[in-house]
Parts: sequence; structure tokens; C-alpha cells
Amino acid sequence: MLVLKEKQAVSYDYLLKSNQEAEVRCADVLKNDAGITSDILEIMDEVQQLGRKQVNIEGRIKRLNADVAQTRCKQEETTDNVKAIFAKVCSTEEIVGGARELNHSLCENIMGIAKYIHLVGEKQGEYYGMLLLLKQTLDDYMTKILENVDSVKYQQERISTHVQAEARTAAETSGEIHEIYARMDRLRLSANAVEDCTAQRLRTAILPLFTGPRFRREVLCFGDSHVLWCVDGISEYIDTWTPSSEIVYSDRFLLRGYSAKMGYNISLEENVPHIALFFRICRGENDLNLRWPFRSTVVFSVENPKLNFKDVEYMMFAAYVDPQCYTKTDSGMNPPCGISSVCTIDMLKNDGFISADTTYFGITLARHLPSISSGTSWWVMDDYFKYFIKTWKTT
Repeated sequence: MLVLKEKQAVSYDYLLKSNQEAEVRCADVLKNDAGITSDILEIMDEVQQLGRKQVNIEGRIKRLNADVAQTRCKQEETTDNVKAIFAKVCSTEEIVGGARELNHSLCENIMGIAKYIHLVGEKQGEYYGMLLLLKQTLDDYMTKILENVDSVKYQQERISTHVQAEARTAAETSGEIHEIYARMDRLRLSANAVEDCTAQRLRTAILPLFTGPRFRREVLCFGDSHVLWCVDGISEYIDTWTPSSEIVYSDRFLLRGYSAKMGYNISLEENVPHIALFFRICRGENDLNLRWPFRSTVVFSVENPKLNFKDVEYMMFAAYVDPQCYTKTDSGMNPPCGISSVCTIDMLKNDGFISADTTYFGITLARHLPSISSGTSWWVMDDYFKYFIKTWKTT
């Protein structure tokens, strides 16, 4: 568009100059007498040429105007395109702004990662230094170990030499050692025989103190958790027993404040007669001050009067007992509970549990039940009962 305007201005300037020159010449001709025809003709020719040139210039101007109109249309299209491009540029700037912010956050993250990597590098350097020191220490330690190994090898050689010398001496004295071992075995057998004899005599001397007719239904209490019942006439009961025979009960006793009785009977298990032991809660004066139901674990025992390792013990856990047996009773006694097959009658007779027509039943209330693998006893005894009963079993 600017080029067309410049061309149009140049054309107008050229026409103006030509007209001015023609006017100047005409004025000169008029001043120099109008008779100069040749000059006038020349001037007219030039004017005609200028006219033709003007016509040509007007055609060019028309064409320029058409070009200008076409250029304006293109300029409008270009303006629309520029606007669309500007809108796209604006949206692109928004996208670029978001990308710039994202890039900024990424740069910050990268800077943080770089700092972390730098710290990790510093820590790795410290760890590497520590590892070097540790390696040096281990090297020194291994050197000392090797030195000790060499020393041990030297000592082993000396010991080997000494052992060989001692082996020769031991070969000379082996005969005497065998004789000493034989004497020790004989002494050990004698000591075991004396120990068994002493235990038998002690039990034989102590347990009869609680026998006799007046102790047939009486019990001996040790502390508040242990009862020993010396039953006289057991052989007669066994011989005269029938399935209709009733349970034989001891006198009442107190265990941790609870009033109770102990009983025994004979039961048939697969047609084999067994001793059955029972525990029965009774009404007592201290029932209002006790905790109900009864919760303790009861341990029944049959004591061998001579050999402690033959004693028979059975535990009765409260969780497996009928609740009616352990509740507070308003009548005379609760139903009995117990173990129906403590030991066979043959075992009772043949293994020495009956001495002078007397046998010994016991009840212990367990305080706690440690693990079986702990190697401890099933219950904790009172100090007095420990002293008295273990005198039978360990002396």
C-alpha cells in the first residue's frame, strides 16, 4: 500500500513539474512575441505528449486504486488473521505462563534434590571414612588374632608334648584308676542302700504316729492348704466293698477358710477296681467372709509310707468341676467331686501303699500352676508343710 502511494505521489509530482515547465515556456513565448510558432508547436506536441502521458498515468492510477482496494481486502484478512494469531498468542502465553510456573516448581524440586544429593554425598563421605577406620581396626584385630593363633599353635605343640608325657604316666596308673572306680561304685551302691533304708525307716516311724482307731476319720492339717488323712482299716473296707457301699468321709477340716471333707470309695473302671478320692464343700461359720464359688485347684495324693517316688498325685481343676459342687451351700454339704480312678486296688496292695492296714490320702490346694517345662513343682507348699513332708521324701 505504501509503495502504491509513493508511486502515485511521484506521478503527481512529475505532472506538476511538466505543467510548470509548460507554463514557463508559454510565458516566455508570450513575452518573446507570440510569433514563435515553432516553439509553440513544439510546446503543443509536448503538451499532447504530456496529455497522453497523463492518460497513461490515470490508467496506472486506476490500476493502482484497484490494487489499493485489493490490498485493503487483503489487509483486512491479514488483520483478522493477526487477531486470530494474537488470540492464539495470548492462549500460548497462558500455557507458557503455566509451563513457566511448572518449570519454576520443577527447578525448586531439582534444587532440593540436588541439596539432598549433596548431603547424601557428604554422609557417604563420612561413612566411607568410618568404614576405612573400621577396616583399619579390623585389619589390626586380624593381625592380633593371627599373632594369637601363632601363639596358640606354639602352646598346642607344648601341650601336645606334655599330654604325650602325661599319657605315658596315665598308662602306668590306669590300673590303679580302675580299682578306684570299682571302689567308688561299691560305695555308691552302699550309700543308695543306706538312703533307701533310712527313708523307709523314717516313714515307717513317722506315719504310724497318725494311725490307730481314733484316727480312722480324723485328719491332720498343715497350714491352710494341706491335709493328710490317715485311714485305718482300709483292707477290711476293700474286702467287704460292694457296689452299694457308700463313700467314707473324714471329719470336717478347713482349707483357706473353706469347710470341707475328704472321702474315698472304690470304683470299677473296665471291671478293674480303683481307689476313688472325693472333695466335698460343707457349710461353715466363715462362709459369709469367703469368695464364692470356690476357685482353687485341688490336688489328690496317695502317699507311699516307704518310697516317696511311688506317691500318686492327681489334679482336679476348678474349671472342669460341676458348679453346684463349688457354690455356697445353704444345706449341710454340696455334692461331692473327685477322681474316680486314682490308682488300682492291686497297686495299692502290691506297691506298699498299705502298712499295718493303714494308708494315707492327702489334699493340697494349688496356689499357682507354672509351666510344665519350668521344672518346678505343681504347687507351692507352706514352709511348715515343706519341712515336714519333704523330710519323709528326701532324708
